[in-house]
Amino acid sequence: MTNNIKDWSTTPASNDIADAGINWQEGMAPSSVNNSARGMMSAIKSWWDESLGGISAYAADTGEADVYAIAPAPTITAYATGQAFHFFAANANTGVSTVNVNALGPKAVQKNGAALVSGDIVAGGLVQLVYDGTQFQMPSITSGLTLMDLTVDVDTLYVDSTNDRVGVGTANPDCKLHVKSATNGHVWSPNGATFALFEGAVNSYVGIVGGNAGLASLNFGDTAAEIRGSVKYNNNGDALTLVTALVDRVIIGSGGLDIVTGALKIAGNTTLPVNQLITISANDLDHTADELLIWDDSASAHRKIGLDDFGIKVVAQTSAKTFALADANTMQESTSAAAVIWTVPPNSAVNFSIGTVIQVFQSGAGQVTIAPGAAVLLRAPNGLKTSQQYAVMCIVKVASDTWVAYGDVAV
Repeated sequence: MTNNIKDWSTTPASNDIADAGINWQEGMAPSSVNNSARGMMSAIKSWWDESLGGISAYAADTGEADVYAIAPAPTITAYATGQAFHFFAANANTGVSTVNVNALGPKAVQKNGAALVSGDIVAGGLVQLVYDGTQFQMPSITSGLTLMDLTVDVDTLYVDSTNDRVGVGTANPDCKLHVKSATNGHVWSPNGATFALFEGAVNSYVGIVGGNAGLASLNFGDTAAEIRGSVKYNNNGDALTLVTALVDRVIIGSGGLDIVTGALKIAGNTTLPVNQLITISANDLDHTADELLIWDDSASAHRKIGLDDFGIKVVAQTSAKTFALADANTMQESTSAAAVIWTVPPNSAVNFSIGTVIQVFQSGAGQVTIAPGAAVLLRAPNGLKTSQQYAVMCIVKVASDTWVAYGDVAV
């Protein structure tokens, strides 16, 4: 008794004795009816288990990686085109694989008409097999998902499988990822290196949100490191930092611009070292007095030079004084009616740069005398005093503590 639906015929007259366990012959004994009916029920249930109820046809995998073996029930006696089987793989495959059903002999397993490659079957994955007459084809998906064009409301998502692109808000993505909210469209053509395009009709924004005390960062890397440079915003200190070669270079915070390391390059070729950059506050630069901040190489420090419409700044004085750094390259006007003495300080006290010029203008009746400070040498062959009212004399720093004087002078 087989009770196997596969042995039945599509020709009614041929089914009288097609199955040894079912007897529908003419003139059959009444006592055979119940046995034949029960045999048909058994055969139909077996067919359900094997085909329509494929889950019931499940067979445990008892083989090894790449060599799979199953023993489904009811047992098949031969391979036939269209047979389908299911099993959970005990092991992942590492390459070309076979399956042996009911010990009938191993048959090759293919996917999309080609031999399997490593990872096509995953451990614990449900494998579906269909026999094509020569080998088994694996139509089931066990390790990945392959999509053709996919549209989920064009305004939401569109997958262009032909060009390997995804569009959000567009059915014509121009690069790997194209997010569009515009109505007029862009006018340029993204090149092959354009990975993502975010397009708006007027403005476009890409938001990167971090925690209140964390970072929001846009990172750049290469094949050697995940992060080589970045633009990061520190929400804790409200500061934007530019990073290259994993080093913070520029920080823009509430206090202004801070060049952390490296140098500021001006006009392509001129480099200004970081230690020559200082913070200029309202007190550092007197805009009312038209002062210019310059770098003094000899002193390795910054200096302020007074300007008056980019000419010589004239500063009125009414009494004796010692020259200060702010007096460099200015005209000091004495309006005093009485004689006054103006002193040149030593380099140790006021570090004027070499070449500093101070003009002395006697506009008052009092004569102006230039006196050397401690260790200062004043070279003046014709004198160190203004000769008369409205006379102008100049002193020029030529060495660390050496000055020369010339002009309308008197002994």
